[in-house]
Amino acid sequence: MLNSFAEYISQKTNNGTIVNLIFICTHNSRRSTISQIWAKTEAEYFNIPNINCFSGGTEATAFNPRAVKTVQNYGFKVEQKDESENPIYLVHFSDGKEPIT
Repeated sequence: MLNSFAEYISQKTNNGTIVNLIFICTHNSRRSTISQIWAKTEAEYFNIPNINCFSGGTEATAFNPRAVKTVQNYGFKVEQKDESENPIYLVHFSDGKEPIT
């Protein structure tokens, strides 16, 4: 199943089609957010064009502080943009690249 999914994405990107990957979990505070970050990072690392990555949840909650610490421990720079109940974060994965929001 995963191989056919990878082949589908490869065909789309090779044709110049934009691929939007959306990772969903219950709260969008850990699993989906970390999946979004790693997918975008890997797409850039392996020079796979036209990949957009998003995360979402069935309930609106903030990026979990333990998940923030985890991605920081892996070398990502995480910048909190506001102090709201559900703040916006920018995750920097490479110099010269747009951060993941």
